[in-house]
Amino acid sequence: MIRILNFNVAFNDKSSLQELAAKRLNLAPQDIREVLIVRKAIDARRFHGAPIRFVYMLDVSLEGNEKKVLARFKKDKNIQPAKAPIQEKLIVPPLAGVEKPPVVVGFGPAGMFAALTLARHGYRPLVLERGRDVDSRHRDIERFWQGGAFDEVSNVQFGEGGAGTFSDGKLTPEQILEIACKKEIKYISITDHDSIDSQYITREANDKVTIIPGIELSSEIDDFEIHILGYFINIDDDKLNETV
Repeated sequence: MIRILNFNVAFNDKSSLQELAAKRLNLAPQDIREVLIVRKAIDARRFHGAPIRFVYMLDVSLEGNEKKVLARFKKDKNIQPAKAPIQEKLIVPPLAGVEKPPVVVGFGPAGMFAALTLARHGYRPLVLERGRDVDSRHRDIERFWQGGAFDEVSNVQFGEGGAGTFSDGKLTPEQILEIACKKEIKYISITDHDSIDSQYITREANDKVTIIPGIELSSEIDDFEIHILGYFINIDDDKLNETV
């Protein structure tokens, strides 16, 4: 099977996944035997009025020779052989005999998922979170960013939606480069966590900004997690590509 990564589809696109996968792989729809959704997310950032998009990871099986198709896309990091699925079983303790509700601390994405999963299994989880609701946080944080006083109760660090609601990483590499060009920034490095996919996007992007290839590597030392920033890396290095 062939895996298609970071596959963007406008939310109002009525085409079938078979048709979309065929177009992405430069094949006829009848050449597609099966399309499996490995992952599906929503990109609702609406940068410069961009439409809401679904972002897929797809596994596609073909009627013809898949190796020939992969060979045609060997420089495309978003098309690669599909990996064997990891069978993970979600284990939730039985409801019987549970006298007190389970407690979920934090209502960021992980807390939301944990609470939802427990609720679907019949539990009534108690969720603990500091700060105000996400709409109030937006107003409080916008006021702070405009020069207002820091609110110890309502800020970017905690509250409904978690810290990630207001963290960086909301723009695509192309959008970052667009802003850099408008600001007349001459040098820039975009580093992803344990990935160099964005480097292939930006390498041929434009001639107005000098792109310094980089990566942010996750590591550990004495049981502490650390992040190592690397610059001027060789993104064509075989060992690096095998590692990340």
